[in-house]
Amino acid sequence: MTALSPQNNVPLMDRFSEHWHKQWRELEEYRDFTWELADVETLHVARVLSRRLRTTHQIIFAALKPTQKKFLQDPAKAVTRALREARSWDVAVQYLKAGKLSEKWTGHSMKWLLKAIQKRSKKNREQLSFPPMGSSLVWEKLLVDLPSSRLQEALSQLEADFAAKLKKQTQRFLKSGSKRDLHQARITLKRWRYLQEVIQYCTE
Repeated sequence: MTALSPQNNVPLMDRFSEHWHKQWRELEEYRDFTWELADVETLHVARVLSRRLRTTHQIIFAALKPTQKKFLQDPAKAVTRALREARSWDVAVQYLKAGKLSEKWTGHSMKWLLKAIQKRSKKNREQLSFPPMGSSLVWEKLLVDLPSSRLQEALSQLEADFAAKLKKQTQRFLKSGSKRDLHQARITLKRWRYLQEVIQYCTE
């Protein structure tokens, strides 16, 4: 279990609030982006930012009382969903360009298939809209009122939950060897890594 004692005499809540503000601002910069012109790397960066902010919001949700989070919606979650499909088409294009499929498997000309997927990816870009994130004031008010002790408990509990889940999924994969189980373990590991980034920022 990671020690959650803040360093350099900076209160844990202050470090966490600073981290949240930074993540919110970085993601909000993409609000008015022209997505049909976005390249693969830009889309990937925006999606990663949305997932990192989702992790931070997950920590806040874990620290809040049920009545406080009853009507609270996570805007980062909506952004992640909006970017997910576009990213999937990008991956498909990259997969084909790297020669991961052969004509023997597809039964079609690779050139034709690549062109069709690129066309669908472009159309998806044109239709992509960035969900409104709303005002940050609601989240800022929650952070001001959130006791440091509840934040520390939430961080510790989430870290323990992720560790237990990752262990279970890893054991399942080692037993089954299936790609599905490996994928689930990989997703959990990625989310655990995002949580560790928050913990490291708050305690460094």
